Amino acid sequence: WEGILIDPIGVLLAVLVFEVLLVHEGGGLVSAAVLLAVKTTLVGVALGLAGGIVLTELLRRFLIPDDLHNPVSIMLVLAAYGISDAIAHESGLFAATVMGIYLANQKRAEVEHIVEFKENIRALLLGVLFIVLAARLELSSFKEIGWTALAFVAVLILLARPLSVFISTGFSKKLSLNDKLLLSWFMPRGIVAAALSSVFALRLAEQEHPHPQAAQLLPLVFAVIVVSILVYGLTVPVVARRLGLANPNPQGVVFIGARPWTRQLASLLQDRGFRVRLLDTNRSNVADARLAGLPATTANVLDEDLIEHLDLGGMGRLLALTPNELANRAAARRFAPIFGRANVFVLSPESRKGVSSESANAIGRTLFAPGVSAAEIERRTGFEAKFKATRLSDEFTWQSFRDRYGTDAVPVMIITADNSLRIIAADDKFDPKPGQTIIALVHDETAATEQSRKGPTTIR
Repeated sequence: WEGILIDPIGVLLAVLVFEVLLVHEGGGLVSAAVLLAVKTTLVGVALGLAGGIVLTELLRRFLIPDDLHNPVSIMLVLAAYGISDAIAHESGLFAATVMGIYLANQKRAEVEHIVEFKENIRALLLGVLFIVLAARLELSSFKEIGWTALAFVAVLILLARPLSVFISTGFSKKLSLNDKLLLSWFMPRGIVAAALSSVFALRLAEQEHPHPQAAQLLPLVFAVIVVSILVYGLTVPVVARRLGLANPNPQGVVFIGARPWTRQLASLLQDRGFRVRLLDTNRSNVADARLAGLPATTANVLDEDLIEHLDLGGMGRLLALTPNELANRAAARRFAPIFGRANVFVLSPESRKGVSSESANAIGRTLFAPGVSAAEIERRTGFEAKFKATRLSDEFTWQSFRDRYGTDAVPVMIITADNSLRIIAADDKFDPKPGQTIIALVHDETAATEQSRKGPTTIR
């Protein structure tokens, strides 16, 4: 929210200061500034709400063809921006922000696909704008601002930002001291500051009596942007880890489904220190999982608010293990933007004529060996097969494991010597080493012979 709101508020305050600089009649300074602030705010809010309401109604009444949702959305945003800016200078950004807030919080029309489009085009536009704005700069202009620029950046990073955080969150009980310290060390400047400084520099230079420092404004702002991004970008991950607020390599697993064999697999991971979370629509499965000491939630992957209400801290992978192929693919599609496609896994679908594993599970990676579907695992576990963890050693190698458990064993995961988890996909090639632990689906009769032989350490 800070990142969303700070741009229009910052623009409003910057415009106020800028207009005051241009006013030469001392008696009217305060009244002019107040009038400008009120006008900019009211016009921006009014046009933003109007644009949001119009777009919502058009979507709700199905008056826009599906393939034109994104173009019409852009058209209305630009219209709100342009009309607002024409009425009150620099209120356009305020209008666009208010329109976005309205659309994100209304419940009458589906806008998730528009948000996804916005994220894609945002990355492209930001890169283009930075190039266009920076093209006006000469390297010699940075020499003119000298070391004062670095001193200015240092004040922003070391003094202004921490003060603003602790003043604004001083009475908050929801944020710990470490939370506040991390917020104090994160505030890069970006494209809005660059664009606004370009406009201000041009207008100051065009005055009848140009401001003597107008030429220094743009290089100073770009110096702040570059240095702040470098400092924060290089140090924030380290600071977050030192404060205990970040996990550089989340190893936790979210399981979609809480059937008995899924609970067994999750328990093996939890016993070895990995975070797990089970989601299932069946309350009985969830209750059994909780009785087994596993974090479980009654939830539907199609629920729009599911991800917002889940604690995904420390989670890095998703395993969709329900017998319902459509539910598995829906879960993979929902969680792929969070974990990345490489960390979203679905079970192999049932073999059906005309349906290949690749086409059925294009959104996620196929788990385990080809053909090992939910029905196949259910069949095996019904005949005394279980998931077991086996630690390899110099005496009991990967080849020994294969000789002992045979070709029917299905390796599903590998835990490395440094306690990192690797989930085995159907297209993976792997060669476990001594010191690593294999979690595999093996037949209980095969495992029973283990006690009479010198070999692996098998747990449950």
